[in-house]
Amino acid sequence: MPVVLAKVVLTLQNLLPPDSNLAAIIRSLIIVEAVTVFIAAIIGFATGDTLHLFGECMYCFVTLLSSVQLLTISGLLLSAALWDKSQSPGGMWGSSSLILALIGFGFLFLAIDEQWMIHERLDMAIHNVFNLEENSLTDRIDDTILAIYAVLAIATIIAFRDTLARYKAGLPLLIAALVISFASIVADVVTNREDILSTVLGDSSPLFNAVGTMLAIAEEGLKLIAEGLLITLAYYVFTLNSGTSWSEISLFQGRAADLEQSPEVLDEQ
Repeated sequence: MPVVLAKVVLTLQNLLPPDSNLAAIIRSLIIVEAVTVFIAAIIGFATGDTLHLFGECMYCFVTLLSSVQLLTISGLLLSAALWDKSQSPGGMWGSSSLILALIGFGFLFLAIDEQWMIHERLDMAIHNVFNLEENSLTDRIDDTILAIYAVLAIATIIAFRDTLARYKAGLPLLIAALVISFASIVADVVTNREDILSTVLGDSSPLFNAVGTMLAIAEEGLKLIAEGLLITLAYYVFTLNSGTSWSEISLFQGRAADLEQSPEVLDEQ
């Protein structure tokens, strides 16, 4: 696992602009994510309670952490929309500010969904309204809803690709996040019911419970890493729109008066 993560980081570092500080941010976020999941897994195995760490509930550790990360992405994108200095042609729907705001509100919805399990509640509502019996297909309605979220996100990016072209340097981050998210969804589908694992391993296999638990941990860990990459991408978009760097953001308040007198300061650096 650490070797795979290291290769992901090196690949992204080679694809990003050479003068970009995104690679350092990626390394930091992935290390923090991986260490957090590793420590949580150890605690879960030691206490015999991985459910409240990696399960899907409002107060589960990974759910709370994921919600915070999604809110961070939303905040960065909404801030990027407000700070957008570009003059995008094409009217209202050609404005990168509007598209970034829509995507930012989309991540806000995902944070709410993550914390209050909207897609799981929709799953139960569909079962109740249509009086569906739970089986290997209907029990995966919530996974289908997540897949619809992903399709809508990709469709939005493709539909407004010309408007978002100025952020194309961050495309490797987006692709990596989508691939890792897909792997997380696959792990979720496999662990949602016991039918797939029981078919592959057999109910009596000593590996049955261990593999199921490890896949559940991998699902949440991959999700957190994908969100970490999206945080980096959202930070890149924000800095590109605002014309600031990480160090300049930290010094921004102290230089407010100078910026008011000379708004070109940031652009000249």
